[in-house]
Amino acid sequence: MTRIYVGNLNRLTTADQIHRLFQKHGSVRKAGLLRDTETGVSRGFGYVLMGDDLQATAAILKLHHMRIDGSVIVVKNALRTQLPLPNVNPSSRRRTCSAARFISTTRQSPSLMITPAGTWSSARSAAADFQPSREARHAAGPHS
Repeated sequence: MTRIYVGNLNRLTTADQIHRLFQKHGSVRKAGLLRDTETGVSRGFGYVLMGDDLQATAAILKLHHMRIDGSVIVVKNALRTQLPLPNVNPSSRRRTCSAARFISTTRQSPSLMITPAGTWSSARSAAADFQPSREARHAAGPHS
């Protein structure tokens, strides 16, 4: 079985439309879209579970960058990769990494990153930590 990420969907596209689209390329076990919990509006992406790996690969190749409901969709394999865990003292029973061991490659966001301590942090706040202060930039001169 292959799990496929489908992104950049129009907010009006339904799971049934996605199911029928992928069914043209093979057996679809499940298709679903993620929705906002408060409003119920589609978040613009979802997943399709196909039973046959060869059919899934063919569907990915044929449907990637296809225009549906006015949006050019992104279709790719949603493989899981293992995160590297930090070195842990074997005598210590406490883990230093609280992050999930597995994340979907499709969910890696440039706005999130793993800090050296193994915790999740916002890239925006991490970037702010490395930005010189306004006073330091002013003291360095106009070309820095």
